[in-house]
Amino acid sequence: MKEENMSEIEGRVLGNARKLEKLEKEFLKFTYETSKPKSSEELTAFLGESIRIASEAFAARNEILDDFKDVTELRIIDKQVLKVLDNVRRCDKFYSIAFHENIGEMLNAKTENETDKISITIEDVLHDKFHDLFSEFHSWFDLIGYYFNRIQIGPIISSSKVPSYLLSYFDELKESYAFGQYKASTALCRTLIEIALYEKLKAKGAFKNKDPKVININVAKEDNLNRYINMAKWEKILSEFSADAAHKIRLTANDVLHVKEAPRKLDQKFVFDTIISTVNIVEELYR
Repeated sequence: MKEENMSEIEGRVLGNARKLEKLEKEFLKFTYETSKPKSSEELTAFLGESIRIASEAFAARNEILDDFKDVTELRIIDKQVLKVLDNVRRCDKFYSIAFHENIGEMLNAKTENETDKISITIEDVLHDKFHDLFSEFHSWFDLIGYYFNRIQIGPIISSSKVPSYLLSYFDELKESYAFGQYKASTALCRTLIEIALYEKLKAKGAFKNKDPKVININVAKEDNLNRYINMAKWEKILSEFSADAAHKIRLTANDVLHVKEAPRKLDQKFVFDTIISTVNIVEELYR
């Protein structure tokens, strides 16, 4: 892709990555090739220039990370820039930025007023922009809707103990639905049913006499959840109605997880009904 066809954000990231690379080289050249300061004036000048370069590198790195939060894809063909961006994403060491952080730590240790302290991490920078970020977040986030969605789902109401690891997945399911992440919610519905059925079938000894060796290509290709649902129905762990509901959830989640063409569109009501059906199945298993 030609640079003139880049989006505004791609162009900005490209520019900042090149700037960061240039500043890192400038910092290394300056600090290694400059003669040892022989007076306090020379030392002050040396530190001043080092801090300037390091601060600019720190700012360039932070602008890249700030753009990272707003995009899901960046199309970059410059291999050197790709290397810089990989280093930024992995939090690899940049000597210029490490110098900024070390100087900042020393100065901050002597500063009592929090507002006067130097930002030395991306978290510090985000904290400085808190009011802007807060306004941006609440421009799209519906706080009342978030809690209403969690209330709608409610808890798993059982008469026997539900495993904590299953509940942790359920909590993630509620969270993803509350934030409108419908594909993730549907996939987690499948996970919940598979975990619950496996646990119940194992407790009933349903796997004790099963040959673990694959002797048939159809067995090798078989969906584990499909098998668990059919086994649970056979073992009277699930009612026929719940088994049919579990199969519907399995197929819906499969459409989300195994996309071959355009992904299936999921509206809120459909996903809500899928979650409630999942909760009903899990509750049947633990009552």
